[in-house]
Amino acid sequence: MKINPHSSRNKNLYVFSHEHHHALIFASRLQKAKNTDEGTLKRYIHNFWGNYLDEHFSNEERSFLHHIEVFGLKEQFLSEHEKICSLVNDITISKDHITEKAFELSGLIKWHVKFEEKKLFPWLQENLSEEELEEIGVSLENVEVTADDFEPKFWE
Repeated sequence: MKINPHSSRNKNLYVFSHEHHHALIFASRLQKAKNTDEGTLKRYIHNFWGNYLDEHFSNEERSFLHHIEVFGLKEQFLSEHEKICSLVNDITISKDHITEKAFELSGLIKWHVKFEEKKLFPWLQENLSEEELEEIGVSLENVEVTADDFEPKFWE
């Protein structure tokens, strides 16, 4: 089934789009990194990665990788996951420049979400069968998207 990339998101990809919303909120909060100390910032990034983003990436890779037939699309998808993961790991072990790295992470996440929402998801909707999309949706039935309850709320 062909779907116009400008039409609404296929219901089987809703969980990922909803999680992208939370990732964009996280990225926006990182833009206020100067409002807190670097230790708090490291804990916030570590918390978001461990409670959300790591699993999100794993679910996407499990759901999409074997379907993506276009090399450039697959390469960008994996490359951006790798860059974000690497930067989070760098922030976790680093003692310097945490605020600057948080700004960089914010930009990478925003860029990646835009890529997935504007390029990858439309491609999936156009090229996967309804059965394949439903398989993705069923695999996500137990995924809960919860609000971030990190304290202190340095972004307020």
